[in-house]
Amino acid sequence: SNPGPGIGGQYGRYMPDAEQDPAATARLLRRRVETGSIELRVSGSSMSGVIESGSTVVVEAAPVPRPGEIWVFTDDEGVIVVHRVRHVDEFHVIGRGTGNHVDDGPVPIENAVGRVRALTRPDGSPKRFGIIDRRAAQVSFKIRQMAVRVRRGRR
Repeated sequence: SNPGPGIGGQYGRYMPDAEQDPAATARLLRRRVETGSIELRVSGSSMSGVIESGSTVVVEAAPVPRPGEIWVFTDDEGVIVVHRVRHVDEFHVIGRGTGNHVDDGPVPIENAVGRVRALTRPDGSPKRFGIIDRRAAQVSFKIRQMAVRVRRGRR
């Protein structure tokens, strides 16, 4: 199947109709994901090291985001974003691109679209995501948090 619109990156972002709110955009995409996985082409460097710009991600339905998983969201401006989940509560999800040094702002849980289960890199090689990838990401985030605390003189 053909990948959908490009997403991410400063100039390559997919911007939905300006009159639609982000939650409505997420709902429409989620409905499509619930009928079968969708493919979206990604641009930008916020997920560098994990997802290369130009890759195509496969998005599937999942009940709720879990820390360490890579998800598709719509941010407050309706921009479609692919980032790793850092924190989830009853009302919000906080993500972060693996190439970013700070977390995204919280987005309402209803702006979560679906989990990225696989991708195809620009060279055509595939990659699947699973429990090992999620656990490795959780450990990596914890190590980075500890390093920041040590640099700041706290434990």
